[in-house]
Amino acid sequence: MQLLRAKENYIYIRHCVQSGIEKNSSAMNIVACMQDQIIDTSRFWNCVYHGDDFATCDRGGYQSRGDKKLLADYKKLHADHLNAVDFKEWIFGDL
Repeated sequence: MQLLRAKENYIYIRHCVQSGIEKNSSAMNIVACMQDQIIDTSRFWNCVYHGDDFATCDRGGYQSRGDKKLLADYKKLHADHLNAVDFKEWIFGDL
C-alpha cells in the first residue's frame, strides 16, 4: 500500500510542478497544489491502512482516492518517469 501511495503522490507532485511551469505559477501556488492533492487523499489512505477495502474507503467528497483519470493518464503517458524512481528507497531509505 505504501508503494502505491508513494507512486500516486509522485504523480501528483509531477503534475503540479509541470502544470505550474506551464501556467507560470509561483512556487507557492505549486506547493499549494501539491499539498491539496496529497492532503485530499490522506483520509482515503488512512481508511485503507485501518483495514477497509478501496471501494469502501473511496466514498468521494470528504474521503476520496483522488483524481483517478489524472493518475491513469499519467501512468499511460509517463511510465518512464515511474520506472526511473526507486520508490522503496524513497519511502524506506537505505534498504
